[in-house]
Amino acid sequence: MMLGAEIVIILAVVGSVAGVLGGLLGIGGSIVMIPAMLFIFGDRFGPEGMHLFQAAAMIVNFFVAISSAYRHYKAGALFAPTLKGMIPAAAVGSVAGVFLANLFTAGDTIWLVRIFGGFMLYVMAYNVWRMIRKQMGKPGLDRTPPASRAGGWRAGLVGVPVGLGGGLLGIGGGVVAVPLQQMAMKMPLQRAIGNSSATIVFVALFGAIAKNVTLGQHVGAGGDPFSVWQSLTIAGVLIPTAFVGAYIGAHLTHTMPLGALRVAFAGLMLYAGLRLVMRQAPVEPEPSVARAEAGVVSVEHSRVDEGGRGAWAAIHVDEVGRGDDWQMGHDI
Repeated sequence: MMLGAEIVIILAVVGSVAGVLGGLLGIGGSIVMIPAMLFIFGDRFGPEGMHLFQAAAMIVNFFVAISSAYRHYKAGALFAPTLKGMIPAAAVGSVAGVFLANLFTAGDTIWLVRIFGGFMLYVMAYNVWRMIRKQMGKPGLDRTPPASRAGGWRAGLVGVPVGLGGGLLGIGGGVVAVPLQQMAMKMPLQRAIGNSSATIVFVALFGAIAKNVTLGQHVGAGGDPFSVWQSLTIAGVLIPTAFVGAYIGAHLTHTMPLGALRVAFAGLMLYAGLRLVMRQAPVEPEPSVARAEAGVVSVEHSRVDEGGRGAWAAIHVDEVGRGDDWQMGHDI
């Protein structure tokens, strides 16, 4: 699969933005990459193109998460008791989510796109809620909870929806992992972001393997099954800038206020989420060679002869194979 220079440049920019936001907010970056690919490529890959974009994004998420998780580890923001419970549950959930997503085929895939759009609106609402809470002077969390509260079965219960959502939507799951850690375990924001980045490494790894192995179940605009080579091509353009951006974003998490960024991020989520929720399914072109209707097949053939005249022939064949209405002629 060949990508034009303009698309390569645009994808590289998308990768950098996704990487910075991924590292900064503890997410994989798919929340930026997948909508961007849907807008960039449109219906080029047919109704099931969403599956190709998910497969590519999951590969990129792995590299984004590794880069940001390492930076959070260096900053001492990871909490091992939580990760021991979250990671295994999230990895299993990721694979289950991929198989659930694969149930959306052909025209049904538009619903997967709309679910993703609805999820983006949730992300927007969550960020607005956090900004309002801060403006109201609500106290934040600044103390790491004890291992008995932040590990074990609680961490596992957080990990399941993180992985399931990641596999279903092709995301890292950070936009689920961060708020759930805060609500269920009273985890401080920076630790929740760090734990989320480390968990996404495994959600993305197992999810990417499952998604790309099963990618051939879905077909492109020409009717041919998608190949892993196609997802690797797209991911290969996104990974370099996303990897660098994730490291920068993870560093900024510990050095800059998040207020202004949340405003811009929420605005982006609102715009893109509404666009995807209202997105219409691609219109399937009518077959030009053969048409089946009410048990009757109509086959037409045309050509241009040496004199520049159009020659045509048509035959209508009924259910039992008998031909009638044979016509031939020339168009001057």
